[in-house]
Amino acid sequence: MKTPNRKLWKRALFMLLISVSIQVLTSCSKEEESSEPLTEIESKEPDMPQEEMPVEEAFPGYIGEVETISYLGQKFNASKHGDHYILEGDVLLAEDELNKNFHAAGIETGNDYRWTDNVVYYTINPRLPDQDRVTSAIAHWENNTNLRFVERTDEEDYIEFIAGSGCYSTSIGKKGGRQFIGLSSRCSTGNTIHEIGHAVGFFHEQTREDRDNHIIIHWDNIQEGRTNNFQRYSTRTETGRDIGNFDFGSIMMYPSTAFSIDRSRFATITRIDSTVFAAQRNGLSETDIEGADFLYPRREIRINSGSTTSYTDDEGEIHKPDIYYTDGEVDSTTSAIANTISDSLFQSYRSGNSFSYSIIVPNRTYQVQLKFMEPSHNASELRVFDVRAEGEIQIDDLDIYASTGERFHAIERSFTVEVSDGYLDLEFEAGTGDAIVSGIVILQQ
Repeated sequence: MKTPNRKLWKRALFMLLISVSIQVLTSCSKEEESSEPLTEIESKEPDMPQEEMPVEEAFPGYIGEVETISYLGQKFNASKHGDHYILEGDVLLAEDELNKNFHAAGIETGNDYRWTDNVVYYTINPRLPDQDRVTSAIAHWENNTNLRFVERTDEEDYIEFIAGSGCYSTSIGKKGGRQFIGLSSRCSTGNTIHEIGHAVGFFHEQTREDRDNHIIIHWDNIQEGRTNNFQRYSTRTETGRDIGNFDFGSIMMYPSTAFSIDRSRFATITRIDSTVFAAQRNGLSETDIEGADFLYPRREIRINSGSTTSYTDDEGEIHKPDIYYTDGEVDSTTSAIANTISDSLFQSYRSGNSFSYSIIVPNRTYQVQLKFMEPSHNASELRVFDVRAEGEIQIDDLDIYASTGERFHAIERSFTVEVSDGYLDLEFEAGTGDAIVSGIVILQQ
């Protein structure tokens, strides 16, 4: 799996500008990288399955005029198809959207092209047949990466899975607004996993900059008008990453016969030793997963409860404005808070007889750290409450004043919880007075 740039020891092809490399297509002519046409496949590797899964294509069999386009701040060769361009065979780009989202700052951060907080919103068009392949592909991504897929309600940025003439994605990474993954009846669960790879930021494996150390491109065996699907990228900036070693088992890797003039006889890609290989579409490889983990690392969620502003602590960690809550009221104090140097984090709070948080996370094990202080009562037994996580009591009969002996004194409590439904649920239930919380930190274990 590939990501542009090459600064890390691991490589994977993903392009989201901060870590998804900004690379320009290297113009590789037959004169520059030519090789003799491969003889019949059987003479190279007789045991190769001849009925391998076809390569993903937006419009199977279509060959259009090749033009140079600008996309994500770099130049690409792509096939024209009406008012769209086909990049690498299965990335379908609308003509009026080329460079629409690109700006210089994106080269440095890439945040515009990542799915925020590792959450991908999606919807499945009711006209799409065999929707189980979509839900199965999503489950595979969720079970193997830190991404979480959530059905869209009114979110602006989302993927719509639709019926298509082939297998394709309309963006590399998040483009902003609605984007599509198109699936024909021939697209399998494995093809769907592949297309989701594009939508979250992956390019094809064989376009890696170091690919010539591992494979041979047999240009004379490629269908006329399809050589642009085999171009290589060269690093343009220091913002991207190529993750890991070249991976023949990547779900983003073409098979040996991709776009061949005769799939039964000639290979377009072989290993350096001229042996051939099939495409792997069973699921993400270890290198694919490592690339996804680099692009979408383990989640650390910090919430500044009761506040409409974020707070940066002395370690540089950002606590978001209050989010994911249901019920409760907010308030704050200007009094100094003892036992902490992060006064502002404890000065705001959410309280109430009963309130909750439902936080979107991948199914993993988490350490939960809760921050408390008593803003009102000068005696114990006036505020006593429980905290449940995933339906189980984790903090029983907490009396902040009894624990500290004074108001405006910070304390923390922590516990570990396992999430299996995609939401970490916290419930604050008062026994006496109101329950209260000033901050929430969730660390994936």
